[in-house]
Amino acid sequence: MAGYKQVFEKLESGKTIIRAYDNDGALVEESHVYRTRPVVSITLAFKDGKIVDESYMVDLKSVSRKKYEDASKKFSDMPLAGSALSEAENIKEIKKIEHNEWIKEFKQHIANDALAKERDSRLMTILGEDGVISIDDNISSNVSVFFNQSIGRKISSIISRLNRYEISEIWIVGVDKDVFDEKKIDCKGMIIGLPRDDAKRADFFVMADKIAREDGFSGDMDDGQRYAFLRKI
Repeated sequence: MAGYKQVFEKLESGKTIIRAYDNDGALVEESHVYRTRPVVSITLAFKDGKIVDESYMVDLKSVSRKKYEDASKKFSDMPLAGSALSEAENIKEIKKIEHNEWIKEFKQHIANDALAKERDSRLMTILGEDGVISIDDNISSNVSVFFNQSIGRKISSIISRLNRYEISEIWIVGVDKDVFDEKKIDCKGMIIGLPRDDAKRADFFVMADKIAREDGFSGDMDDGQRYAFLRKI
């Protein structure tokens, strides 16, 4: 690297570490390399003492994080990938981990009949309030539903996404019809009549948890309830 001082360190394991320093002596780049078969390396870029970027190579070719992770498994002293993940990527990774943990808990969960009745009662109360529209109420498939004034999906798309779970009852709740556009509905979410098929039902709950985590929530466990609430789809 032109304008930088490079320092090489060879470890007993066979790995070479190459560090580059700027004129003020600050570390700007660090590479860890195994010149074996395959040749594996990771390069970390630093700014103000923090990792801000990283890149991976296998057999002198740039590769994805996944390929680097696979190739570096046999080297216990290679840095883990992901040190330079952006905040958004870190959050995404955390949500993925939490979702996978939720699935494990879901598979071991024992249904709570009292909790199921409580949830159903709460949702039935909402269905009795104003601002509730059933998908069956002759709504045009071209009408767009906006959840909390953000994500917009056409009725036809909502039905298509839920059909895979064999859901027949869908209500849009907290509806505020847009006075300027008859083809737009603002709402707070949907109440879903849950499928009876065990496999379809389990798939729905897994999907619902994944969606809930996008907004910082977790999905309900299956306690045998008849209805579920989705903030969006």
